[in-house]
Amino acid sequence: MLGGQWVGYDGSDTVAAYPGAELDMGFPDAHVLAYDVKSGTADGNPDDFYGAVAVVEGDIVTSFSSPIHYWYDC
Repeated sequence: MLGGQWVGYDGSDTVAAYPGAELDMGFPDAHVLAYDVKSGTADGNPDDFYGAVAVVEGDIVTSFSSPIHYWYDC
């Protein structure tokens, strides 16, 4: 990932590395981070904005996808 994280990396450190990027998906034990690859935040123009999505479960990064245009439904 942008900050040097990878699948299997510490989840708490990963969430802390991308403030403001967490999406509330309603999962009590999982964190979903969607952020701009360049800035590392959720900022950007949603009309032409490609970023990355990381999932943290059980306090480890379990998946990472990039680039992904997360403004529109898949």
